[in-house]
Amino acid sequence: MNTKSTHASKSLLRAASLILAALSGATVVHAVTPVTTGWTLVNSGDGGWTLTDAVESSQGWDLSYYGGTDPYANNNRIDSATTQGVSVTAGNYYFRGLNLSGATAYRGTGKFFEGVTLQSGTYTVTFDVGTFSASYALTSTAVIGVNLLATSTGDGNLWNDRITTGITATLAPLPGVGATSWIYTFMIDDTTTTAGGASVIGSTAGFVIRANLPNNQSFTFDNLTLTYTPAAIPEPATTAMLGGLGVLLLVAGMRFARCRR
Repeated sequence: MNTKSTHASKSLLRAASLILAALSGATVVHAVTPVTTGWTLVNSGDGGWTLTDAVESSQGWDLSYYGGTDPYANNNRIDSATTQGVSVTAGNYYFRGLNLSGATAYRGTGKFFEGVTLQSGTYTVTFDVGTFSASYALTSTAVIGVNLLATSTGDGNLWNDRITTGITATLAPLPGVGATSWIYTFMIDDTTTTAGGASVIGSTAGFVIRANLPNNQSFTFDNLTLTYTPAAIPEPATTAMLGGLGVLLLVAGMRFARCRR
């Protein structure tokens, strides 16, 4: 095999994928490694659990997703300052995304939780979101995206690993100046896949939030809680009844077939 030819082919394929992603509006991002820090998980008696994350500084929240790595040029940062009526709602820090670049641009952050795997059931996500301007409203359809994440590769991609189906959002009231709590519910089963087409069952869980900000506007994110409720398992009596009904239907079908001969 021609090694140079192989390397050239791989380079061309990668270049083509970058071009296609840019044309489609998708953001090409680096791999995000799942972390064990900055969050706690408490198990419930029914097999479920509750994960909490106060969005603290240097605790695995990726700041180079939307807006690049320079916090002064692109303004993705973990901040502790109270600014224009918005302050920390949990712990000592919060995420702050600003667009000071002179053009409409996404800002956001994401994180994968090492050791937390997705199974069939209901995931309720609660967090605090806010803005610095009473004239700027965050809405689910226009400017903000909230998704659970799922990765099975040991590292994650904050675009391809989004879970985009089975979502219900409770956004009222919309924040003016200050912060308010939002609730998203995700229903996951054996058929659920990521935006990249991968199955999510058994994958490492994560969370991403992003906003398409007008120039000189900003938003904050803090105080994440993720609660998992397992899918209901039929009671033994119900299972037995259904099994018995299946046997009766089978017997009836066999008798009907004999009668028609």
